Amino acid sequence: GRPDMIPHLKALLNDQHGQVRLAAAGALFRLGDTSGEALLRELAASKNVAERRAAAMLMSSRADEAWKSLVRSLATAPDPTTRLEAAKLLAEHDPEFAISIFNTLRTDENLAIREEADLALAQSPVSGFQMLRQYLRTGTGLVKVRAAARLLVITR
Repeated sequence: GRPDMIPHLKALLNDQHGQVRLAAAGALFRLGDTSGEALLRELAASKNVAERRAAAMLMSSRADEAWKSLVRSLATAPDPTTRLEAAKLLAEHDPEFAISIFNTLRTDENLAIREEADLALAQSPVSGFQMLRQYLRTGTGLVKVRAAARLLVITR
C-alpha cells in the first residue's frame, strides 16, 4: 500500500458518487486507516445483498469474526452468484464451509453457475488433489486448464 495516498483517499470519502466513496473506504481499510470503516460497516449491515457483498469484498483484507459472519450470511442469499462470491471469499478462512457452498452450486440447475463453481473450486486453495484429478478427467476445457495449473502450484 501507499500510505502517502491516505489524505487523498480521505477526501474521496466525501465524493458525490457512492461508488467513489465505497472504493476510497475499501482502500483506506486495506491500508489500515479506519476513516472509511463506518461506511463499510453501514453497508455490511444493509438489507441489500449487493451492498453487503461489496462490503465483504472490500473488507476481506481483515478477515475477523465479524467479516466471516457477514460472508456466511451471504452464503444463504437466494442469488447463486452471491453464494459463489461468498464461497470464494471464505475459501482461505473457512474451507469446509466454502466447499459445502461450492458443492451445492455444482449441482445448480443453471449450467453457467455450475461451470463457475467448478472453475472457482479448481483454482481455490480448498481443492484437494483428488478433486483436481477428477477435474482433469471430467471437467470442461477451461476447468481442466485451471485444475492443471492448480496441480502445478501444489506439486512445486
